[in-house]
Amino acid sequence: MPRVKINESAYKAADFTKTIKKRMIDLDMNQEDLADRIGTTPQNMSYKLRNNSYTFIDFIEIVKALEFKDAMILESVGRRNA
Repeated sequence: MPRVKINESAYKAADFTKTIKKRMIDLDMNQEDLADRIGTTPQNMSYKLRNNSYTFIDFIEIVKALEFKDAMILESVGRRNA
């Protein structure tokens, strides 16, 4: 089914979750490790990933913890051309 403008923010959050999971695999990291790095509980991290529920602070902490490059950040928020 094609993506619609109405759900754009939900799609972006889901895309960010996919990017997080791919990066965790690249770094051989699990959810518990990521939770430790951003200062939250494994249960809370699991909730955030499962429900695509991130605050701006979460976004910043996750980006730092997973050592995202600028291009990776732009891609994860839907900005393909930088």
